[in-house]
Amino acid sequence: MLILSPGSLPAQALQADTDIATAGFFQLRWTADGPVELQESPSPDFSMARTIYIGADTARIISGKPDGDWFYRLRPAEAASRAQWTEPLQVTVSHHPLGRALAFFTVGAAVFAATLALIIKGSRQYR
Repeated sequence: MLILSPGSLPAQALQADTDIATAGFFQLRWTADGPVELQESPSPDFSMARTIYIGADTARIISGKPDGDWFYRLRPAEAASRAQWTEPLQVTVSHHPLGRALAFFTVGAAVFAATLALIIKGSRQYR
């Protein structure tokens, strides 16, 4: 594990598992030794930033975000008043269109119905 002095985090300390989240969730992960403060903002200048996590974990699942660009930054929590933030990390949330989601649902329902019909037909043959 990378050992960090209070008040410093490497530039690549904060990463996301995807640049464009279409599944309704994504994971942020970081490398730090000790508690961190994680902020989120809908704007790149963090004028509307809010702290979404303070603690010693090294990853966070983010879900429930509306479509758009979301920005995240990180700093050591123990030196929060004097620590530098990491470079902002941008994640774009772009949910599947409703038509595609309904198509997935329809295909899933058809597979379920076919499987159920085969089970019922098979159980009648072996009575």
